[in-house]
Amino acid sequence: MKRKAFYTLCLLLCLSLWGVAQTRVITGRVVDQQQGSPLPGVTIKVIGTNVGTQSGLDGSFRLEVPENAQSLQFSFVGYNPQQVNITAGRNNITVSLSPNPKQLNEVVVVGYGQQNQKELTGALTQVSGKQVENVPVASIDQNLQGKVPGLQIVATNGQPGAAVNVRLRGIGSFNAGAGPLWVIDGVPVNAGDLSRGTPTTNALAGLNPNDIESITVLKDAASASIYGSRAANGVILITTKRGKAGKTNIRVDGQYGWNTIALSNTAKPLNTHEFYTLTKEGLINAGFASNDAQATNLFLLNWGDTTTNTNWLDVVTRTGKQQQYNISASGGNEKTTFYLSGGYFQQQAATIGSDLTRYSTDFNLNHRLSEKISFGINTNVSDVDQHGPYAGGAFRNPLLSAYFLLPNLPATDNSGRPDTSFTGSVTGLYNPLAIKEFDRNNFNAFKILSNFSGEYSILTNLRYNMRFGIEYDNLREMQYWSPFYGDGKNYQGLGTQNITNIFNWVWTNTLNYRYYFNSNTYFNILVGYESQLNQFKVTDVENRVFPYNLNLYVLAVANKPTTASNNASDFAIASAFTRAEFNYQNRYIISGSFRRDGSSRFGANNRYGNFYSVGVSWNADQEKFFQQGSISNWISTLKLRASYGENGNADIGNYVWRELYGFTSSLSYNQIGGSAPSTPGNPNLTWEKNKPLDIGINLGLWSNRLNIDFDWYNRKTTDLLFNVPASYTSGFGSYPDNIGSLQNRGIELTVDANPIRSAVNWDIGFNLSLNKNKILSLPNHKPFANGAFYEKEGYDIQTWYVRKYAGVDPQTGNAQWYYDPENYKDSLTTSYSKAQRILFGSASPKGFGSVFTTLSYKGFKLYAQVYYQWGNYVRDIWARYTQGDGFGAFFNKTKKELQRWQKPGDKTDVPKYIYNNPTSSNEFSTRFLYKGDYVRLKEIQLSYDFRPQLLQHCI
Repeated sequence: MKRKAFYTLCLLLCLSLWGVAQTRVITGRVVDQQQGSPLPGVTIKVIGTNVGTQSGLDGSFRLEVPENAQSLQFSFVGYNPQQVNITAGRNNITVSLSPNPKQLNEVVVVGYGQQNQKELTGALTQVSGKQVENVPVASIDQNLQGKVPGLQIVATNGQPGAAVNVRLRGIGSFNAGAGPLWVIDGVPVNAGDLSRGTPTTNALAGLNPNDIESITVLKDAASASIYGSRAANGVILITTKRGKAGKTNIRVDGQYGWNTIALSNTAKPLNTHEFYTLTKEGLINAGFASNDAQATNLFLLNWGDTTTNTNWLDVVTRTGKQQQYNISASGGNEKTTFYLSGGYFQQQAATIGSDLTRYSTDFNLNHRLSEKISFGINTNVSDVDQHGPYAGGAFRNPLLSAYFLLPNLPATDNSGRPDTSFTGSVTGLYNPLAIKEFDRNNFNAFKILSNFSGEYSILTNLRYNMRFGIEYDNLREMQYWSPFYGDGKNYQGLGTQNITNIFNWVWTNTLNYRYYFNSNTYFNILVGYESQLNQFKVTDVENRVFPYNLNLYVLAVANKPTTASNNASDFAIASAFTRAEFNYQNRYIISGSFRRDGSSRFGANNRYGNFYSVGVSWNADQEKFFQQGSISNWISTLKLRASYGENGNADIGNYVWRELYGFTSSLSYNQIGGSAPSTPGNPNLTWEKNKPLDIGINLGLWSNRLNIDFDWYNRKTTDLLFNVPASYTSGFGSYPDNIGSLQNRGIELTVDANPIRSAVNWDIGFNLSLNKNKILSLPNHKPFANGAFYEKEGYDIQTWYVRKYAGVDPQTGNAQWYYDPENYKDSLTTSYSKAQRILFGSASPKGFGSVFTTLSYKGFKLYAQVYYQWGNYVRDIWARYTQGDGFGAFFNKTKKELQRWQKPGDKTDVPKYIYNNPTSSNEFSTRFLYKGDYVRLKEIQLSYDFRPQLLQHCI
């Protein structure tokens, strides 16, 4: 009997213990209270325990809680926290969080995930899609100018869709790529100018800015080193728009505008009378004529009459136009959301024959298959057609022709057709109107950017994510020179076709685990594997001797094939990476990342590289003593952070490290093919190493009505790629090696304020970037001239190497230079060759930034942005012709030449005008370096938002 009682007691005890250990599963979704859109990354905790999780990309969550759990706490940066009762029977819930604008912004996109601002230890800047939409520029990189501290955007060409130079925190390389890595929806993509025959194009011009949700610029090691060997010059993450649950939203917008060129009067070309006067004076000064009558006869004999006066600048320019129209639809329900858009963009430049047309569409679908599984598909397709003349220094460039063509040449004949009477036999110049009508220069880029992503909640707080993305580019470049006129006449017509195919795929797999020690302390770790293959294939064809018919311009009708070639290259990357963060009560955050890259671009002896980062931050505003004291009444946000690490620059070319053999027609002998070594290679070649240190502070005052962000950075780049001289007995004059180092050091400051917050709302702010570039070491520590620059340890990488101009001798009118760089003020010479070159300023600006303001009242909104820059010098490379003081006598000049010296005692900086100018006054000196300081009104927008209630009656 006693034994039965004992067994019964044990059974009851086991049942009670089993009951205590019982758990149940709570599922649900978290959405925005106002818009109904899903909220990813919401922290969900069981009150009184350390059990918790985070919502997924579609806002869903699954949490295993103790049987006796009573309530859950939902918290998300930018929203008010909410406590929800989960008593028996409430196993599936939908939680709506209300926005709280007083909190520190919202979740930001980071490498391979998202974080809220409180968790960040790195330096980054996020730009919202609203800041870049409906701006009349063709590519998103141009759109970022002035919006991101430390990011310098320089347009090198006025062609719509032209490539731009993008530099983040200075120039970090001599010979490798210096631009950032672009990542669109998790896929690293090709950027920059991918064309080979067209003067300039931009791979990013196919992306419609109106389809962008946000842009995040990663600047330091803590934020960027997760991208390893490609992060040395920063990383720019672009996230396209997603659908939101709720009613289907239809958006339609349109834009139309104009553009013109702006020139000072002294920069305009001379008219016929001015050129006639100058040339006669130059003939007399050169001794070819002794008086005005003789000079007049010589002019009429050699330059033609003076009855025609053509303003070629007016001929080749126009009032450009731009227009764009976009339509989109987005919506869905709790399980499925979608976004679909179509866009048309057309920009006509202020120069004839220059325009760009883009057709784009974007489709995004996200579906939650179950509480554990969700997936998404995103596809962006664009087609860009670009027409443009030759750019830069090509004499077919219409703007260059407008400055060089003489004003007494006619633009049209009596019938109004382009005049073709002058053939360019002396100057190599032709009528740009005829070139535009007879010749063709077309570029087409078809791009597909697509990815498939999936998420699986394996366990509580453990999520698996997969993304497979592809990028396909098909580029077609066609050039046709007619047999009637211009350069094509010498070939009886010439046509070329360049075809480029790029296929890039990226496969990324990540596991993310978050463990809560208590309600405010957790550990998060991300591990992943990524592989990428980028293939590049090209075909080039050239034919000559075309029919004398402008409608027959395809290569098939030409009679003389001259070139047919095909080539290909590729590179591959395989990477393993991890990132971890420890958050103690939202006060102290420690983060670290590590990535191991294996790349085909590195030498055989350095195929794999390791990259890392560490970061710390302190949210002082979360301390109890801070929140309880009076200081919290005026300081609402105070965050201190620091980071350090190492990342790399692998933009060194696909096969630079390999020893290659070349098989080309130039190596053939007696019509028998031949080959020879083409590159020396270096099996020890590796990536350029970048080691950035960043210290920053984020300060918000008076409920964040005044915000100050400050960063100081020191970015050191080592193992720079150089061509090291070698003995010619090797068959090569140099070989590639990793030697040398650079430093970029500077500060970034952003201040924005909201001084008026009522019926009238006013926001105003500015950002400032200061950077100092310095060469730390060179091969063998020897300085060298690099074109117009001089590379010397201790100096800026873009330091000008130039003779110092001393103006004009008032008595003789001759140009003067300083010949002694040590005591130049007492060393004047009129001999250009005797003057010594000196280090003078830099092409890199000392500082740049913008001022911005938004004023809104009852639906009306006025936004303006002013961009500024100072501290650099800009070279006018064509001044040797346009301000040549008589050099290039059959080219026109600018009105600056009217300020020339004419008689003893004249004080001017323009020497006397001499036919064919034997004095070398037109050669490169500080005379043709101009300060690059400027302030520009970059953007101004006036808009009105209609009340939703008003529009509802129209639907």
